[in-house]
Amino acid sequence: MSKVWDDLLKLLVRENPQQFVSFVFGGRDVQFEDNHDTELKVRTIHADILYNISLEGSQAILHVEFQRRRDKQMGRRVWEYNASATFLYNVPVYSFVMYLRPDELIVEPPFAFYGPDKTLINVFYYENIKLWEIEADMLKQKGLESLLPLLPLTKHGARRDTVEEMIALLLEHGQRDLLPLGYACAALVFEQGEELQWLKERFASMQEIFEESWAYREMVEKGITIGLERGLKEGKKEGKKEGIEEGIVQGHLEEARYMLIETVSERFPALVGLAEQQASMVGNLTILRSAVRTLFHTSTEEQARRVLVQMAEKS
Repeated sequence: MSKVWDDLLKLLVRENPQQFVSFVFGGRDVQFEDNHDTELKVRTIHADILYNISLEGSQAILHVEFQRRRDKQMGRRVWEYNASATFLYNVPVYSFVMYLRPDELIVEPPFAFYGPDKTLINVFYYENIKLWEIEADMLKQKGLESLLPLLPLTKHGARRDTVEEMIALLLEHGQRDLLPLGYACAALVFEQGEELQWLKERFASMQEIFEESWAYREMVEKGITIGLERGLKEGKKEGKKEGIEEGIVQGHLEEARYMLIETVSERFPALVGLAEQQASMVGNLTILRSAVRTLFHTSTEEQARRVLVQMAEKS
């Protein structure tokens, strides 16, 4: 997942770490204690979430990684994070990967490491949480109110009535500050056409609530989207509205660039450098998505090279 979504999800779970911990462990006897330094200094790597917890009366660490898209090295990454944290802190470390949107070929646990003679050297168990497989009612349980912005990402959640329910529940439970995060999550599944237009108009009516929200202010302060930051600097309501919309578009562009580079990495690894260079030059979402589809059906490296060059020429 891009850093944008890492930051957004960190803002969300920070509102009530105990609720997030309870959700991840499915109601087991677990208590959040405090935040852990997310830099694992065995090597300079950063985990998304490291929490000190008490699980059934014993000390442990919760480790969570947020993912917007699959990563073919995910198992190895989580294994490295887990092993580093276990070595440093000498307590059990429970690792989870939370996926926000459906994707093919997600790496499933356990991660197994074999020697050249096929001998099993290491095996590591972690858990995947796929939000699109979770029933919405699970997040509507008492005690999980701060996770309500995730409702549009749950099973059958990409619907207008779900977004309306999310808004109503956030207001009912005094969580209006989280509405900007709910908007961001809904924008992941309302990507284009009439649905996206409806989403923009629905949240535009709550602009004053956005301006008063700590989540909105932190999204701007952290520079999570160029559009949000620009909107505040202009100091106009219309500018802020346009800024939020620009931020959503920018997020889709980043995701399309990621998919293009990932496709090239898997099928034509020698062209990854060219793909990164060309993708950074293209600001048209339609062109990027069209190039990704074409690359899926391209059979030779030379053809792929032409697709990448022509992609940038069209923009």
